[in-house]
Amino acid sequence: MNKEKAAVLIPIIKHAIEPTVLFILRSHKVKHHKGQVSFPGGSTNSSDLSAKTTALRETEEEIGLKAGDIKILYQLPEIDTASGFNVTPFVGSISPETKFTRDTNEVKEIFEVPLSFLADKKNIHSIQLNPRIKPYTVIKYDKFTIWGATAMMVFMLIDSLPQHANVLATENIFLT
Repeated sequence: MNKEKAAVLIPIIKHAIEPTVLFILRSHKVKHHKGQVSFPGGSTNSSDLSAKTTALRETEEEIGLKAGDIKILYQLPEIDTASGFNVTPFVGSISPETKFTRDTNEVKEIFEVPLSFLADKKNIHSIQLNPRIKPYTVIKYDKFTIWGATAMMVFMLIDSLPQHANVLATENIFLT
């Protein structure tokens, strides 16, 4: 089965005290992944020149963040989702002064999670929704549950930090 191509941005906000990662809570009006925590992004259009173009276009559509306000740092490996997508994640840095304008049809809420919280293994939990299906690995933060492909991308991000330490340091992004 051919997977639908998609791309997302994993935005790291360069706060002076501690970097955070920006997430969105999808609205119930969208076609896919209603009410789920995700990163800004979506399906590739025929006019998109690359996966990076898709991630930047979708980020602007969903939260009003323009490409010029994002510095793409690196790309993570593609992942195939259970819902039929092949997603290319891009890690980018943005300024803490950046203002967001969410598309209320697509995004219910925008929130940030400290990078150190995401990297702390004590915040990773396993939940069993159905005894016949394997448990889900989740990260619970405040009222939000990060799971599925988004959680997989968070784990990929955390695993990638040491190998990209020089790139992150040039952006003054450090895991505290």
